[in-house]
Amino acid sequence: MADDRLRAWRLEQIRAAEALTGLEIRGWHGVEMAIRDEGADGLPVFEEEGVDCIQFLRLEIETTDGTLRVGTDMADDWMLTIEGADQVDPFGLHGIYRARRAMDLPVGVVDRVTLRTTVPSEELAEVVLSIGGRDVILVAAEITENWDSPLLFAWPDESVLLFTDRAAVEAANWTGSRKPGETFIERQVP
Repeated sequence: MADDRLRAWRLEQIRAAEALTGLEIRGWHGVEMAIRDEGADGLPVFEEEGVDCIQFLRLEIETTDGTLRVGTDMADDWMLTIEGADQVDPFGLHGIYRARRAMDLPVGVVDRVTLRTTVPSEELAEVVLSIGGRDVILVAAEITENWDSPLLFAWPDESVLLFTDRAAVEAANWTGSRKPGETFIERQVP
């Protein structure tokens, strides 16, 4: 029975992502997580040269139909979750966390949604929202510090990485295999 519940929950998340097609997005905000716990000045580092994404603990998408929360949860592996958010949960913003309103992201009607599910577990690892010819790519992943080399990108993992450039996703220094057809399957709606 537990396997049936897990399959149903995975399918629920996939359907929630598919339902983003046609929604009108008005804004983006969330709880951003630093990419380095401490920089040269002793403060958390939220932006760094060569890191072309924002790392969110959770992301809220404001739509004309209400607010949706994008987060992650663990099934067989980490996966994206999408749910309605009647209210924004309070979260102590300090240290490596800060509130972030992403003003430079596209707003308008979602023309197409591209889903990437992991193989073989079929968990929702990535969602690409196409809005007026621009993409917003949401990835269940996390940036990890490595003092001896560049930052590493773990996929899938427990944060929500937000990219706006598909080439930047491909160029990221992924710790594991992330290959179409081998580790994930992609499909578009519509």
